[in-house]
Amino acid sequence: MAAVPNVKPNPELVLSKATLNASTHLGLNNAELAKVLGISEPSVSRLAAGSRSIDPRSREGQTALVLIRIFRALDLLVGGDSSARTAWMTSHNKAIDGDPKSAIQTLHGLVHTIDYLDGMKGAA
Repeated sequence: MAAVPNVKPNPELVLSKATLNASTHLGLNNAELAKVLGISEPSVSRLAAGSRSIDPRSREGQTALVLIRIFRALDLLVGGDSSARTAWMTSHNKAIDGDPKSAIQTLHGLVHTIDYLDGMKGAA
């Protein structure tokens, strides 16, 4: 039996891929993801192409981690139902004061949305 090489995953690549996955599942296009992360749309395209990555220690990286938390919390609440997730992201929410998809494109909205979802998880 051959030994498995000890390969340490690259945190920047892992975060980049997880961010793109979360963005896709939350229904965000490149322009919307760019607003969430505070980067240009061409930077998102380079991210998707693999020619750019996200440093977890950067402001962009910290924002990406919150976006991933939003996806995970929402996915848990809707039981993995993609249509329910899409409906939640695009429907007006009184507590968030708008639709979450638009709200998360500002730092305040991003933080408010994860706070709301964390509260919902606690209530469930």
